[in-house]
Amino acid sequence: MANSGSTMIGELRGYVVAFAEFTVLFADAMSLPTTDGTALADIVWADRDGTPLSAVRLSERIGMTSSATNALVARLERGGHITRTRESRDRRIVSLRPTEKARTRTEQFAAKASPNVQAVLDAFDPVQVALVVETVAALTASMRTVNRQLREERRHDSTSQ
Repeated sequence: MANSGSTMIGELRGYVVAFAEFTVLFADAMSLPTTDGTALADIVWADRDGTPLSAVRLSERIGMTSSATNALVARLERGGHITRTRESRDRRIVSLRPTEKARTRTEQFAAKASPNVQAVLDAFDPVQVALVVETVAALTASMRTVNRQLREERRHDSTSQ
């Protein structure tokens, strides 16, 4: 069983690497540096899911300091890729939203992968897909817990020095 578990993790890692390469190609297609393209993709996906990112959350996702993230957000805004909006009752919270042009270009790029991905998913029955979804969701939740713990340890270590 451990072997099949490690095989699954290896395959998931392979998917993550392939998806990261797809993101690099997306950034290139958008004429953006890789980090900016990755950030834009995260902003578009979060907006699409109805959970727009703040600069703080984006910073956590892409692993940049808040000042570096603010500079990146400013570049994306100047380039016409995103807008900043205040949608919360707490006016200090700024949501990052893709412009219509950026959303359209992102969807057009993502559509290049859709037929291949859909063909793979169609090869499995709904029960198999549901099991994979459940497994990946559990693994994702597990990694988020570990990441949260590691961030807390890092904060604790930096304040105790």
